[in-house]
Amino acid sequence: MNKFIAFLGVSAIAMFSSEALAWAPLDAGYPRWDKMPVQYRVNEGTIPPSIAAIGKARLDQGLASWGAPNCTVWATTNLGNTATSYNANDGQNDFMWASGSWPQELGPVNSVIGVTMPVWDGSNVIFDADIVFNNVGFCWNDNGLNNCVDTLSIATHEQGHFLGLDHSNVGG
Repeated sequence: MNKFIAFLGVSAIAMFSSEALAWAPLDAGYPRWDKMPVQYRVNEGTIPPSIAAIGKARLDQGLASWGAPNCTVWATTNLGNTATSYNANDGQNDFMWASGSWPQELGPVNSVIGVTMPVWDGSNVIFDADIVFNNVGFCWNDNGLNNCVDTLSIATHEQGHFLGLDHSNVGG
């Protein structure tokens, strides 16, 4: 039986160090990807105008940061543009922004910055994960100034859920 979990990116903190101090799996069964590189697509037509020049690159950079440590085999490949929307069970990994209206089922428009929807099977293998970023309740830029959110920070946070990680209960 497939399991589906939507993680609400209520906040994101871009704090990186040379050592990972704490992590938590999405589920007690440790859901994971079993084939590398994990392929994904970006719906470039949904990227907000404020980040049109950097949006796709920041998504790629966020995923690359998860694969950068020598102790991991994590790798991804961007398959390019797509016109599809999110579908949490189609076997495609799609990233997009929602503009105009924010789907109510994804959480409160003014507090949910992004949602990651991983799906895994009975053997805990993730086979689909979409990410939807909120361009209705939040503005986006490259530095987090002017009451906007920093694209790279939010992307990297949500991509941690894409990888199979949950929020840690370890402070700091």
